Amino acid sequence: MRRTCRTFLLAALVAAAAALGGCLPGDDNGGGEADVPVPMWQDLLTDITFADANTGIVSGWGGRLLRTVDGGATWVQTKTGTEADLNSVAFLDGSVAVAVGAGGKMLRTTDAGMTWKELESPTGETLNQVVRAGNSLAIAAGWNGTILTSADKGVTWDATTVDFPNNYISLDYSQGVGMLVSSGGYVYRTLDGAASWEAIPLPENTLPASVSLFGGSRALLVGQFGEMLVSNNSGADWYEGSSILTADLLCSSFVGSPDAALAGGWDGVMIRTADGGSTWSTVTAGTGRPIRAIEALDALTVFAVGDGDTIIVSRDGGNTWQEVKNKP
Repeated sequence: MRRTCRTFLLAALVAAAAALGGCLPGDDNGGGEADVPVPMWQDLLTDITFADANTGIVSGWGGRLLRTVDGGATWVQTKTGTEADLNSVAFLDGSVAVAVGAGGKMLRTTDAGMTWKELESPTGETLNQVVRAGNSLAIAAGWNGTILTSADKGVTWDATTVDFPNNYISLDYSQGVGMLVSSGGYVYRTLDGAASWEAIPLPENTLPASVSLFGGSRALLVGQFGEMLVSNNSGADWYEGSSILTADLLCSSFVGSPDAALAGGWDGVMIRTADGGSTWSTVTAGTGRPIRAIEALDALTVFAVGDGDTIIVSRDGGNTWQEVKNKP
């Protein structure tokens, strides 16, 4: 599965932009697609999700949601009715998707991203990630121990009480196993659909920023100074991958198998493994901007998004990349 970095690393930019007199898009009407101007400091794309080979959605700051219906060749911006920073988006089936963000903002679409409606959120805490966790189950997580679950494809949400109220920055779920990463470098696991969570021990002096899961057993953590941890047993044990860089990694994704994976980070760094994370090689991503989310549609087609309105695509499993130019 794909997974993203979390936007807690961007928080300092908000204050900086405010000091420069930045403003948010002013159109607050709901429904439909729109040509909405975006201030320069707002060009932050945070997450990407696909329902199928053709239909995808990208989330971003300033209430932005971009949509494609031609496999990512072109993207249009849709009206969301909010100016809140949106940190994550996930398809829950072929037409239903949920986006989450600052201040507990939650949006839902039932027409694959053409129109959006705001949900009644049970929290005012910023939400950093939302994922599909089964046929009707979805999980969202964010600041101050916030974990929300929905059993009806995102129509209603309930808060889960946890014993460790940390700031959760990354979340993934695969075949009955879910994992959370907190801003302090801690990792938690659920085996019962987010009803309960347990802390997972990690090697000393590690600070992961993102988790990716594949098949319920293979897990990949990436983070500070290029660190990589791999588990073959749902997080019970971890081994360190061969690090080839010192740049901070922000996101990762398995690419069609438990052996192939990509990780991206600051300054457009991209690395690739074909042996389950034991060894990695650098990849030229074609951008110098931070890469904040990676989504693999299959073993060949992979998208990544990041700062500066970056959307890049690979058609060969992450070996080579091209910038997507047809976007707002």
